[in-house]
Amino acid sequence: AYAVVWIPSFLIFMIAVGYCLYRERRIIRTHLVDEVALGVISLLRGAPFTAKWIATKLLVYAALLMVGQYLRVSIRGWRLGFIRLRKGESGPDIDALFSDGRRRAKYAAFVFWALIVTMAWLGIAQPF
Repeated sequence: AYAVVWIPSFLIFMIAVGYCLYRERRIIRTHLVDEVALGVISLLRGAPFTAKWIATKLLVYAALLMVGQYLRVSIRGWRLGFIRLRKGESGPDIDALFSDGRRRAKYAAFVFWALIVTMAWLGIAQPF
């Protein structure tokens, strides 16, 4: 019965957050706190989500948001690098913008994809 109310509410909230994602970074932090709180409360109390795999999936989703934000910050210099390349500039300082971002983001990208695979596995297998 709870799922009938919570899942549509959750989806509407996700659509609203997706719409505002690039406008306000505070929404991401708020959404992250909501996901962690819902996941932890559901694991501890069995409500609002009674299936533990859904609660676990919420926590994995929160981790995805955190890693995604880290990736965004890590490759921030790429935008400036592409703008400067478009103007015809080149040199070691522009190369450094790309290589530093790639170096910082390399392992986080693997973690990001591993979390996506985990989310898919939790949805398919529904292990607990």
